[in-house]
Amino acid sequence: MSPVNTQIALALALALALALALALALALALALALALALALAIDVVYAQHSSHFTVIGLIIKFVERKFN
Repeated sequence: MSPVNTQIALALALALALALALALALALALALALALALALAIDVVYAQHSSHFTVIGLIIKFVERKFN
């Protein structure tokens, strides 16, 4: 391989590695967002059947205090 072809191959390999890293980061962010959404959904259902403190209850109290 000529030096130019080697540089092009290295640049393409680096671009591929960066694209894969970005895809992995986006997949992890999506998984975290889905886990948080599921946890909040469970918390909302739990709050409907319980008098204990829940995350959604604390958020509602905070918003009520902030805007009242």
